Amino acid sequence: METIYPAQHLSVQQLKSDPQNGYSNYLHIKVPSYPRPELHVAHLSHCTDQTGIFGILNDSGFRSPGYRGKRVVWFSLTVSRAELKEAEDRPMTIVHSDGTEEQYHPPTSRGTTEGQGDYGSGVLKTFATSPAFSSSSRLGSFCFTFPLQDVLDKYSQQFCGGQKPVMRVWNTVLYKQKVMYAVLVHSPSPTDQEEFCKFPELKEEPGSICAFREEPRPHFLWRPQAMSETHDFELVVNRKQNSLSVEPCSWYDENGKYRLRYFVWDEVALALHVREKVLRFEEPELKGALSFCEMGAPPRPIAGFQSFEEAQREVPWPLQRFSESDFAINP
Repeated sequence: METIYPAQHLSVQQLKSDPQNGYSNYLHIKVPSYPRPELHVAHLSHCTDQTGIFGILNDSGFRSPGYRGKRVVWFSLTVSRAELKEAEDRPMTIVHSDGTEEQYHPPTSRGTTEGQGDYGSGVLKTFATSPAFSSSSRLGSFCFTFPLQDVLDKYSQQFCGGQKPVMRVWNTVLYKQKVMYAVLVHSPSPTDQEEFCKFPELKEEPGSICAFREEPRPHFLWRPQAMSETHDFELVVNRKQNSLSVEPCSWYDENGKYRLRYFVWDEVALALHVREKVLRFEEPELKGALSFCEMGAPPRPIAGFQSFEEAQREVPWPLQRFSESDFAINP
């Protein structure tokens, strides 16, 4: 079951307040304090299975499967370890267990304590446990990861006559345990402008869940609403020292009864409108972008998965493992 909100990106709090979502157990679970940082994301990924990789290599690019809705190719924001660590130096929102929110501003200088700069030393990594930050895939064993700028440049050249693509707020989709914020990307042609004018252009505004920035390089600003699929930790604010720490949670109430610890998680996905055409890449670009992913949980029912050895036989060049890349935040 899914609920679609066209032409808007709704926060988790807004989704909770909609009466039609009363059925959603995951959405209404009371969880411990957790962070909502501001991430600056400069890469996109497209994960697929054996059937998809055959089509991509045969076409030298990506086409819409064409089985549902608009003719689009999907990419998801992919956060690197460095981008997650950098977010700890920006203001973030702390969401407490009672639903209240607190703005946290990190100290301007963190000093030179031992371990600073180690990606594993920050609090955000502890909470980045949802499939949006996982090194595994729920969609298949193959994952292409490109710089956002490269994807937008290809799309501009092949679909926009060299002009900048138009980005719009397409929808929010609430699934059983996932919230997807979809951004529609299309050409500035009069035909596309007329077809998609009912969707507002993506702009950076106070409280935006996601927005696009050109400088210093093309990237998305993303304020994740729910980084943790499973809540095993609590974020603690030391107001006297202006610092954050993490403590394990107890998942039993005062009566010894076990409490649920699963919450919704969210992601941002780009839908590039391609109609019946192919978004093409050169073979060296596809080769450098492709990685093997282990199967994530729960896998998409129609997706197929292979072992690393089986996957290698599908590709005419040595495969790398996504789990060994800079984007493998959590196993």
